[in-house]
Amino acid sequence: MEGMVQIPFTYTDGQFNYSDALWLPADHSFTEEQIEAMKKERFDNWVAIITNPPPGPSNEELEASGVHIPTQQELVVPPAEE
Repeated sequence: MEGMVQIPFTYTDGQFNYSDALWLPADHSFTEEQIEAMKKERFDNWVAIITNPPPGPSNEELEASGVHIPTQQELVVPPAEE
């Protein structure tokens, strides 16, 4: 990207590893501390999303939209005949 600089980074906390890149104007005036804060904010936001995903639709909502939720009996595969 013309006029932009890519700052690739990997951030880890011992449990999660995150790789991304910041794209900033080539003439940006951010300090190293500000750039490090941007990296940490991206990492923290990503961890928050993967550790607290939004809830999916309930079975009632799925059924109301026409999705069939199989019962346990429907999921049981009969033994193969010999």
